[in-house]
Order: sequence, then C-alpha cells, then structure tokens
Amino acid sequence: MLLPALLAPALDELALRLDPEGDGPCHLHLVALTGRLLCGGGWAAGHRCAGAEPLATGRAGAYDESTVRKAARSLTAQGAVAVAEDLLQKQVHRATGKASVEAFTDLYDQVYWTKKNAWAAPVGSLGNRLLACVYFGMTFVRPEDGPCLAYHVSWHKPASPLLDAVQVLHGDERRHRWLLQHVSVHILDRGTQGDPALSWMLEQGIPYLTLAQRSVQWKRYRSPTHHTPSGVPIFDRPDERLHEAVMGIDGRITEPRVVIFPARPEQGDDNGRAVVYRTAATLSGEQLEELDGTYKARWPNNENPIKALVAVGFGCNLDRTLAPTTSRGHDGQVARLEQAIAEHDDKLAKWPEPTTSKEAKKRATEEKRRANKETKLAAVQRGTEEKGSRVDEGAERLCKVLTLLLWNALALLLWKSPVEAVRTMTLGRVCDLLVRQSALAVVEAERVTLWVEAVGSVEDRGHQAEVVRLVNEARLRVRGSVLRVKIRDPAGKQQVVRVSA
Repeated sequence: MLLPALLAPALDELALRLDPEGDGPCHLHLVALTGRLLCGGGWAAGHRCAGAEPLATGRAGAYDESTVRKAARSLTAQGAVAVAEDLLQKQVHRATGKASVEAFTDLYDQVYWTKKNAWAAPVGSLGNRLLACVYFGMTFVRPEDGPCLAYHVSWHKPASPLLDAVQVLHGDERRHRWLLQHVSVHILDRGTQGDPALSWMLEQGIPYLTLAQRSVQWKRYRSPTHHTPSGVPIFDRPDERLHEAVMGIDGRITEPRVVIFPARPEQGDDNGRAVVYRTAATLSGEQLEELDGTYKARWPNNENPIKALVAVGFGCNLDRTLAPTTSRGHDGQVARLEQAIAEHDDKLAKWPEPTTSKEAKKRATEEKRRANKETKLAAVQRGTEEKGSRVDEGAERLCKVLTLLLWNALALLLWKSPVEAVRTMTLGRVCDLLVRQSALAVVEAERVTLWVEAVGSVEDRGHQAEVVRLVNEARLRVRGSVLRVKIRDPAGKQQVVRVSA
C-alpha cells in the first residue's frame, strides 16, 4: 500500500495517458503492479506479499498473479514503457532543476538460465561462464547536494559494449539536449576507452571521463600542470589519438585530454605508477587534483545502486520468451561491412572519369574491392537467426522503469532526513524497516492508519521511527484518504527513540 501511495501522482498521469476515458482497470492494474515491485522475487512471490493490496485498489481481494502479469504485458503493448520513461525523466528534471549534475552509465548483465539454443555472453560475477542473458544499460545522475537518481534503463543483446547504452541514452533528442545542458561530467567505465567510442562521444559533445586500460610511470613526464594535495605531480595533456575539438551547445570549445594521475598519491614520490584518464569534460583545478575521487564516485552512484536494486528483485526474469535473432558480434560485422561499402561508394563517386589505362585499372581495382565486400556481406547475412535471445517485448522493462520511479521517490523522501544513515538507505533496508513489516490497518472516513510492527534493535528502531516521520510528513494519500503510519510497540506502550543527526 505504501509503494503505490509514493507514486500516486505518476501512476495517475500514466493511467490517464494510457486510458484517457478512464473507464478501464488500467489504474488499478498499475497500483497492483507497483505494490509488488519490491518483493524480491517473480510474479508468484509478488502475489504472496500483496496482503495490503485491497486497501490500495478497493477490491475485496488481491489480483491473481496471472492477472497482473497479463495486465503488465497489455500495458506494455499499449506503449506504457515510453510514457513511464518520460515520467522518470520529468521526475529527475523537477528534482534537479537547473543544477549541474554528474552522470554515470554502466552495463549490468542479468543471467537467464536456459537449455534452449540461445546466444550467450560472459558474466564476470559467475566466473566468466557463458550464459544466455540480457545486458541492461543503467544511467544515474546526481546533483552536487542531492541524492543519486535513476535516469534511464536500456535493453541490449548479450555481449553488447557500453557504447551501445550511451548511444541509446543520447538517441532521444530531448534527452540528449538536457544531458548536454546539465551534465558537467559523464563518468563511464573503462569499457568505453577505445578511440571509436570516444570519437563518437566527442562528436556528440558528451563530457566523458573514463579510465584507459593501461598504466604509465609519471616520473617519465616533465612540466606537471597540477599537484595532488600530497604534492605528487599531475600531467594534463592533449589527447593525441583524438585531435579534433568540438563546440558544445553552450558555445564552449571542448578539447579531448589525457590526464596522467598517480595511482598511489598517498605514497608520494616512492611510487611512480600512474593511471591514464581520458576526458572531454571541463574540469576545474580542484577536480583535477582529486581526479581519482571524481572517477571513483561511480561506485556509490552507479555500482552500488545497481546492486541495491538487484537485491529487491530488479534482476528477476519476468519474461522468459526467446526469439530468433542475430548475435551482437554478427550485428557489428554487418555494420562494419556496410560502412566499408559506403566508403567505397563515396570514393568512387568522387573519382573522375579515367583518361588513361592506369587510371582505369585503379578504378577497376576499387570496384573489385567493393564487390568483394558485398559478397562477404551477403554471406554473413545468410543464416543469421540460428539462435534465440530475449527481446524487449514483455512486461519486464515496464517493471524496471516503475522500480526506478520508486527508487527516485524514496531517495528524494529520505534525503530530507538529518540522519546520514537514513539519507543513504537502500531500498532493501527500507523494505526491512517498513514495507515488509507486519502491519494492522485502521480504515476511517478520511484517514487510513497503518500500525507497523516495531523492529528489534534499538538502532534499527530509531531509523524506523525516522522513516515513519518522513512518510507522515509527505502526507501520502490512499484512494483519497490520508495515510498515517504509526509504530506499534509489542509491549503495549509507545517508546520514543531519539537518533542523532
């Protein structure tokens, strides 16, 4: 009941845009689906923990799990994913305002065990065994003085590179312009450090910061541009492998750079090993002096949020259908051959008519190379759909976008607390303290009071009381009634637990 109340405005708008007449069960299905998102399991597990659902829907009992599953697929077919993504971005835009933010993008692989013939990819957390799976691109943003907010999720084939997620992220023009206007630095994993990927991002004006897959000795360099707080030199140099500079939408010239940064600055001159950062962001002197901290911010703002989401069911396989498709490697090979043929066409179009036998021979050689590329492309395109892969057709991505909406709503709510442990609380922790606790509901004319069981330890009870205070101050509503949450003391008497900020 609490989860749909947190997303009540977004669910109302989503239902209105999908069902303008309002004569269908769209809104009730969305409320039921949202209430089951953080159950940590699949559809059946969500049905088992839907005891409070009738209070949110007004029905006599909870929906059967098959009904919610079919409704979610039907909503996806009606375009609910695109509408939910739009609401997710608007939620972030309202929360950040005109403030500058840091962006973080990474891929995570969701394992899918199957005995069917399917495309596979290495999953590092499982010993690099080949498994059929799906790669999801996750993008988070964080303002300077605010919580980490989820911004976008994209669906990719197994073995897709991180560049695919960045390209989908910037594929929408409105989203692309907002990112260029508000993102001061876009921090990416070292999977995007290749020249083709960085060249594309540079052309788009993306202020990337990534780590090259090599190390150097900083003692071989001369004329440092900056120093770390401990006095170790830093070397900021133009990126010789990427020569062109670009003009951003704000009129500033962005030049690709490499930064030679000491790997162990705390060891001073005793350790000469350095890492190489590649960037197109405009970094201040303070940011350059602490560039390792700037880059490592992707752990608390990207890696850890993904793990926290997976812990509450974000990584569950809610749709298991495999569709015949091509592999990511095949797609890349086709794209490269098509690009090579296009380059041959451009070269031949600009070639003047041969006037000598030597020039005619050169043109014939170029035409033969193009014909060979076409023959190879035709051979590659034959027999492409030999294996299956999970495709973005079911309800899974809708559930993921709704979960990200919940993530942001809870993050913005908890950030108002003066208690550091509450401000940085994960979804799983909130579920343990409040969402999954046994509760007694008292329904009155204009108010619903939820008496939640108190947790065991004193420290947890203080955090639980703080979360309850924030929920009550938000004045959430359930079917038009104000929702009030109170802690039910098991001993029969209320205790006030103070927590320090």
